[in-house]
Amino acid sequence: MKRGSCRLGVLTALLFVLLLQVSGQGTEPTLQDTMNFIANGLNSRGTISWTETIPDVFGASYAMMSSLTDVNANPSECSLKWTNVYTSSDDKMVETYLVNLGAVTNVGVEPYSQYRKSDLQFKFEVSPETYVVVMKTDAPLPGNRDWYHKSKLKSEKKLSNEARLQFSDEQTANTVSDRIRHAAKICRTTRSGP
Repeated sequence: MKRGSCRLGVLTALLFVLLLQVSGQGTEPTLQDTMNFIANGLNSRGTISWTETIPDVFGASYAMMSSLTDVNANPSECSLKWTNVYTSSDDKMVETYLVNLGAVTNVGVEPYSQYRKSDLQFKFEVSPETYVVVMKTDAPLPGNRDWYHKSKLKSEKKLSNEARLQFSDEQTANTVSDRIRHAAKICRTTRSGP
């Protein structure tokens, strides 16, 4: 084999490997695209309604509604902000979250009935079932959880290191969860440097 054709073969192989590597880099969405997807998913979520029943407590049953407001997905700060508003007859709970995605350590989806069972010692039922995206962080989240009864503030509590978003269907919850996980990965990499 001649020297020129050997070099050409090596150069062609290197160019092919480089093209494969560059084309593979473009397959994952950018942080900007991911954050836009998350913001659009949260803004278009609408109001979710469900009924919670605790059969062991005199068959207690109450209708719940959840809406999201003030959604802001900021790629330059790697942050996701929103306000959850839960209402039920005379009660209202307002949770304001600001999540630094670089601090997210885990993102998962679980049925709301399972999620709530960890808080309750009684049998708990939800109809229709809804799904919760649970984000855990390595530090407490800035924000508050305010509970109102008949429009009067009854309690105010700081948030823990867990944020949640509720969805009416599992597929949307999983898709949003995947995108949050992807954004968190990019933000952790950016935060820790190359």
